[in-house]
Amino acid sequence: MFDNWQFLAIEIWGLLLVAMLWGVLVGWIIWGGRPKTPKPED
Repeated sequence: MFDNWQFLAIEIWGLLLVAMLWGVLVGWIIWGGRPKTPKPED
């Protein structure tokens, strides 16, 4: 039925990996990439 199922499995895992890396990058830019605001000195 599926002659080339290994290619499909590799493609699915590859796309999942790309989506995960993209999500980590965007999350880091949105939440972690901001410079910290300095605290005012007393």
